Amino acid sequence: EGVPLLLETLRSTHRAGVAMALRTARELPGQTVTEALAKALAGLDPGRQGPLLSALADRGDAAVWPVIFNAARTGSKNLRTEAIGAIGRKGNAAGVAVLLDVMLENDLDLAQPVKVALARLPAERVDAELIARLPGSSGATRRTLIEMAGQRRLPNAVPELIKASHEADPALRAAAIKALGTTITQADLRAVTSLLAKANSAGDLANIEAALQEACTRLPDKADCADQ
Repeated sequence: EGVPLLLETLRSTHRAGVAMALRTARELPGQTVTEALAKALAGLDPGRQGPLLSALADRGDAAVWPVIFNAARTGSKNLRTEAIGAIGRKGNAAGVAVLLDVMLENDLDLAQPVKVALARLPAERVDAELIARLPGSSGATRRTLIEMAGQRRLPNAVPELIKASHEADPALRAAAIKALGTTITQADLRAVTSLLAKANSAGDLANIEAALQEACTRLPDKADCADQ
């Protein structure tokens, strides 16, 4: 009897009752309760979906995560934002792939919530997923992954970044060269200096020089940088 009453109260127009129902949704034990609440989510008024999803995440029941992941991918903008926040808030590393999928949509409204959520997840899981996606990527997706690799300073991405520095797309080349400046190690320095002789344009040349300056500012062996 408790679950049907809870669902009825969640649908009511009485604000105090809804607030109490959301507290109960967090506290009432049992997987059957979780499943009933998750099933009811889609049928709620859009303004109630976000608060209920947050309550579901707080239950700590593994059964909620498929619902939350699906909401992050396909819900309304507000529900997606709530779901993305829940993944980060609860530190669910299984959500890394979901967050990267959303990030690669290049939706400006969702990009910042995704960045915040990713920052809360284990870095090694995020980095591994990002690097695994780079080789098979193309177009805008490839550019976003390259930019993320540079921002996260991932040396394991360097081989793919060097490949991308020879791409036909000038914007993609520029992104890859810039990322090399923040990712290469001392051992990779010669691979980047060799790009100077292969520069396709004055813009490429300027980007390569800026990347080398960035790299040599942070790399420890200044003598080696000078020799290169």
